[in-house]
Amino acid sequence: MRYYYIYMIKFCDGRFYIGKRTSKVEPHKDTKYMGSPVTFKYLWEDTSLTKTKHILKICETENEMIDLEVKMIKTGWEKFPDLILNRNASPAFHKEACSTGGKITKELGKVS
Repeated sequence: MRYYYIYMIKFCDGRFYIGKRTSKVEPHKDTKYMGSPVTFKYLWEDTSLTKTKHILKICETENEMIDLEVKMIKTGWEKFPDLILNRNASPAFHKEACSTGGKITKELGKVS
């Protein structure tokens, strides 16, 4: 079974990051995953910053998760422009590529 969910990583200074995740374990048990940031990666690596993970929404489908992440990031920009760390509010790939990309990559031997 696969679980689809939207999460927020919140830093002690109020900054936050919204992301989506597909997991083989229930979201509340997916405790080791803390996001995969690109733009502000150094914040995740800074052990002096306290950060917590919050499950915002468990989704029924991958498409729901993809759509909802975009909406939540845009809302974050509107309400908290100085605190949100996301710099992109759209999937990097079309929904079809998101749902088939793992299979294609695995077949090419790029994913273990």
